[in-house]
Amino acid sequence: MFPIYVPPLRERLSDIPLLADHFIQKSNKKNDTDIRRISSSALDMMMIYSWPGNIRELENCIERAAILSDDQVIRSQHMPPTLQTAQSSGTLSRGTLETVLDKVEKQLIIETLTSHKGNVLKSAQYLGISNRKLGLRIANHNIDVAKYKTMKGGSA
Repeated sequence: MFPIYVPPLRERLSDIPLLADHFIQKSNKKNDTDIRRISSSALDMMMIYSWPGNIRELENCIERAAILSDDQVIRSQHMPPTLQTAQSSGTLSRGTLETVLDKVEKQLIIETLTSHKGNVLKSAQYLGISNRKLGLRIANHNIDVAKYKTMKGGSA
């Protein structure tokens, strides 16, 4: 016996269309489906993904998509969430790092205020910052704390 090295699927992206076709035929027989093709957007998603689960993950992905399809075509919406990245779905964040971080910070503050019913002190403690720092950030983002005092939210 001698070892044969087979590189991982992420290093053989050109094999994905052929393997996908094979797995479609296999799934058609196994699940009595009649998938005839994969949309270009679904194929693009498969070509971008890194496939940590290798060929078995690809086979499972194709089988799942084939079962979900209702028109003989595997489309991007049939792909599992793990394949639906910002790049593949065309929803990449726009703007500078600072802009994106500001948006994330504002959303985190709002979520924390909501879950603590607008209590700034408890929200600051939960976020691990001083009451003063949170107050400055609330002012910077023009967040109306009173709005969150009346909202229902779980306590964290």
